Amino acid sequence: MVATGAAAGTAATTNAAEQPSATRESRNIYYALSGSVTDDPPPGSGFWAMTNLALIYSEGNNGVKPKLKEAVRLLRMAAEQDHVRAQAKLAQCLLNGVGCPESKEEAFEWFTQAADGGSVAAMFALGQCFENGDGCNQDLRKAIDCYSKAASWGDEKASDRLIALVANPSVLDGMFEHGYIAPAA
Repeated sequence: MVATGAAAGTAATTNAAEQPSATRESRNIYYALSGSVTDDPPPGSGFWAMTNLALIYSEGNNGVKPKLKEAVRLLRMAAEQDHVRAQAKLAQCLLNGVGCPESKEEAFEWFTQAADGGSVAAMFALGQCFENGDGCNQDLRKAIDCYSKAASWGDEKASDRLIALVANPSVLDGMFEHGYIAPAA
């Protein structure tokens, strides 16, 4: 219960659930970002908070309604400052046209930057881009390389995808044809 003062000076109580939506939204955003609010924040913490707020807006969680365009705007700002998590999420938005026009080419670029920055999820997504030709030329060898790296970083989906690719006879035939692997001697 939250005590509130009435205009006549009397006290009234309301449940938090009865608070106006904007108040609950503000409170939930504050709590989501409060881990980065200090007197002397570490370098880059503003981009951490910006990315968290963008994720809240993109997913519409914590009682906050989705604001997809605002999420993409915040992600782009943080991504342009080399925030790896923002780069990976922005790439997902661009790949699927969520909150912005679809741009597989730009998504590929952001996935590449995030993977270079150490994002396991981005490395897996980069493998999918190479496998499917999303934003780049299809290249199964590069897809396998990306899946292998993501798998070595602990991504089980990458391990599964890698096994599925190399177990596919047509993929293996293509690898032999292009000289990526040599037949056993």
